[in-house]
Amino acid sequence: MIKLILAMLLFIFSFITTTNADELFYGISEEVGDMTSSTSSKRDEELFLTPLSISIITEKQIRQSGITTIAEALKMVPGVIVREQTNGQFDVHIRGFENIISGAATSNLNNRKTLIMIDNRVVFDYFSGGIFWDTLPITLDDVDRIEIVRGAVSSLYGANAVTGVIHIFTKRGKGNGSIKTSFTVGTKNSQIVQVSAKKETTDVAIRFSAGTEKRDRYESTYFSFLDRQYKEPEDIELLSIKNLYGHSENAVDKQSIRLTLNNDSLEYFNFDLSMFHQESKVQKVNMNSRDIPFTDNLSNTDGFNFKLNYGNFSARMSHHFGKQETIGFPDFTYDTKITQTSISYQLKLPKWLIQPGIDSNRTTYDGGFIGGERTTHETNYMLRAEYSPKREWRFISAFSYSDFNTPEENYINYQLLTTYQLAFDTSLRASIQSASSSSFMVNQYIDIEFTFPNDPSQRVDVKGDKNGRLSRIKTYEVGMRKQLDFNNYIDLEAFHSEINNFTNFIIQPPVMIDGQSVTKRELTNLPLTGQQDGLTLNWIYEGATWNINTFFTWQNTEVFDQAENLIQGAETFDEYNNSTPKYYGGVNMNWQFDEALNFNVLSNYLHSHTFELQEPQGTKETPSAMYTNLTLSYKYNATIEGFIAVKNLSDQRESQHFYTDRLEPIYWLGFNIKFGD
Repeated sequence: MIKLILAMLLFIFSFITTTNADELFYGISEEVGDMTSSTSSKRDEELFLTPLSISIITEKQIRQSGITTIAEALKMVPGVIVREQTNGQFDVHIRGFENIISGAATSNLNNRKTLIMIDNRVVFDYFSGGIFWDTLPITLDDVDRIEIVRGAVSSLYGANAVTGVIHIFTKRGKGNGSIKTSFTVGTKNSQIVQVSAKKETTDVAIRFSAGTEKRDRYESTYFSFLDRQYKEPEDIELLSIKNLYGHSENAVDKQSIRLTLNNDSLEYFNFDLSMFHQESKVQKVNMNSRDIPFTDNLSNTDGFNFKLNYGNFSARMSHHFGKQETIGFPDFTYDTKITQTSISYQLKLPKWLIQPGIDSNRTTYDGGFIGGERTTHETNYMLRAEYSPKREWRFISAFSYSDFNTPEENYINYQLLTTYQLAFDTSLRASIQSASSSSFMVNQYIDIEFTFPNDPSQRVDVKGDKNGRLSRIKTYEVGMRKQLDFNNYIDLEAFHSEINNFTNFIIQPPVMIDGQSVTKRELTNLPLTGQQDGLTLNWIYEGATWNINTFFTWQNTEVFDQAENLIQGAETFDEYNNSTPKYYGGVNMNWQFDEALNFNVLSNYLHSHTFELQEPQGTKETPSAMYTNLTLSYKYNATIEGFIAVKNLSDQRESQHFYTDRLEPIYWLGFNIKFGD
């Protein structure tokens, strides 16, 4: 009944609603801007009345905490689960909904429900869905801020924003000119070098950056699915591939280069252009290997992102292309080209604002696993508006109609939101949201016959379905923000989500063909549905010399019509899903002793949880654990600063992901040198 009343209330005002300028089209606010010097009172002005559940990580917070990767920085915000696979490689989820399909492949553990963006450009991977952090063409020094929006926001950002969006905003050339170099070294042969230069003239601002990063794994052994233990590479019996990699100790080896050009964003006519190149070789959980969790992956991409504003008209176009390769799986080497375009216009009327827009995403892959070159095309027709009957009351809505070339079915997504300022120090918010995923190349087009190299009598045929359904979610959410006093601030959000339209590759009975035992796996629509209830509390204290940011999430996920296995005709049942930790959270404490010396503590807790995959991968139970990072930084003068840090302090030596590296403490030393400005 409560859901129905809320839905009716929001729908009454939806025909005159959507968002404030760039607030919802290009992230929660392009003007939230410089929070590096913000106080609690400034947070009131900037974020207090926003209708979405959002957290912002600033450059200053990243610098104080000794963070070395973008994914690692997400440990500092509520509602986000961050697991480290190996040194520098992470898996990130918003609110969980992990491993919903019991007995699925290892690759299903990758996050397919969260969208990641860089300066409004989607960098989601459309191979099998997911976030490949190692392929981001930016360094940590490029980051100005990161906005994390929790909730089903596909109507605002496009498909795949099912549980939320991680939006990275990068720096631009400002000031009279400067050159900055940072050197960071750590145990496990970890080395990070970043360099940047910027200059602002009357007509254009220029910024150039480049970076290189190398790391070794936490251990030299791999977990053998067949033997159920960690073993040296030469002692592992292989089923899927002929041999393991020659440099099993290497975790990350990546380089990137980037150039940005822009003029003053406050000009009536303004532009922003970025060009980039990235290449990497990493070990991560990617393919469904039957031998070990890791695969060795090569990536090489180039591209650009161009944004143009003319008064109330905005347009953006981006294109990137490259090659992805999974060593040992030649069928899964592919070339990729992705072109994105968007246009929008703000129509300002006396009492309300309307913003129509169109987004287009054209993705082309060329690989043996899909039978050559294949293309998916997604067009989103969007409408957003905002109406305020009173100064303290806002109604906002956003609608999108997603038109795909595959599957044939199209999808409507929406958000109906309201905020009410109950008092000068208290704001309430409520929303009903729906979102959908997009089509993925593996699901729609895969068509391969895979013979096991070390057992030619066994073959697996995998076939996709162009009209396979796309996952959908509906989320109901209420929240409250309250300024207890000048120093204390709390943000509370309660949510209920329902997800359906799952698909997976169902195993058919084996048949004999030309002397081979052939097992067919065909993409099939599943009756399975999921339901999640949760509560997130965030308490922030900001004092003159020290800050505390504490956050905690409780969630409960139930799955209906879960299949006993992924074999055709399997029985179904209902169960509580234990793959997402029931409790998770953390605390980030920062002490600024004086203008030079700073001490930071970042601790994260994950409650015990269990992954259940198909054989031979099996089941992985992860015990409850707390991991702590300690960072001491010192600013010698305006030119030189540095830090020392120790990370992964814990009473556990355990894999956070599915039998990946068992974490151990790692030590870091870093220096920044800046000339100019």
